[in-house]
Amino acid sequence: MKNSGHVFLFANPVPYEQSFQVKVTTSSKISYLKAYGELIINKSFSTIYIENPWIKVKIDNKEGWMKDSDDLDIIGLWPAG
Repeated sequence: MKNSGHVFLFANPVPYEQSFQVKVTTSSKISYLKAYGELIINKSFSTIYIENPWIKVKIDNKEGWMKDSDDLDIIGLWPAG
């Protein structure tokens, strides 16, 4: 994990639902549980990518979905590409 701070978690991978804030410290126990996204296949360009990605995490026994790049940075995940 790179930073300490607060992240926002959602009960489901839906951005308009109520979120809750979780404190993250360098001693926080973080588990990565699931990933979700829309698989896009573009046959004309021979490309496959994931749109609207979410990751389900467990941080110090609090479980939820996250997608915000600042929150992902706090738990040590960075976008690829």
